Amino acid sequence: MAVKILVIDDSSVITFLWKLVLEKEGYSVTQVNDGAGALRMLAAERYDGLIIDYHMDDIDGLTLAERIRALPDYRLAPIVMITADCNEAVREGARQAGFNAWMTKPVHPESLLDVISRLCPLAVSSS
Repeated sequence: MAVKILVIDDSSVITFLWKLVLEKEGYSVTQVNDGAGALRMLAAERYDGLIIDYHMDDIDGLTLAERIRALPDYRLAPIVMITADCNEAVREGARQAGFNAWMTKPVHPESLLDVISRLCPLAVSSS
């Protein structure tokens, strides 16, 4: 069964790009464009990892991560933040909110794959 990743970003172009990149490597990817939608999806289905943008219209990435960490099934789930902000205050906020990794835009597909593969390794088939 494929590792399931939820990509949360208010840009549908970005979520589509990450979906293409990750699915090419064998991940099952669902995309959503707002925090409220993400919380609904997390309540309905189990994901193995999450990618969250910091700046979103309804809920910022830090607040969303804190809400996700409060869900019993997601206390330890890998969460990656992608942001254009690189200041220390945001970085410290990300640590406190429970992010496992931080990536500054622009993010190269290979870099994202490297981080995701370390946090959410694909099951290796022994044929």
